[in-house]
Amino acid sequence: MTLDELQQSQAEFDRAHTASIPFFEPITADNLQALEHLLVCIAGEVGELANVVKKVRRGDRGLEDARPSIVDETADILIYVVKLANQLDFRLDDAFKDKLERNRERFRRYEA
Repeated sequence: MTLDELQQSQAEFDRAHTASIPFFEPITADNLQALEHLLVCIAGEVGELANVVKKVRRGDRGLEDARPSIVDETADILIYVVKLANQLDFRLDDAFKDKLERNRERFRRYEA
């Protein structure tokens, strides 16, 4: 599945499922609370992933035991990033390619 297809699938899902904060309305200067909510959601999911990794690092769980949780939390992060792109109306595919090219230029001196 391409990033464009992921975005389309998520948009269809969000339109079909209601929530107290709709994840399909465009974010504008008039509803910045929707942007703030998405960022809180992303931060929360990153925190959950960090907590899993913390437990692996300190020895509470093995990496293989934690792998399903790591995968789930990473997917949750991606879902909210896709929602963000949809609501701000940009293509993740284009944003990724543009940023990768800028990073290539920026870090060219470190190439082997």
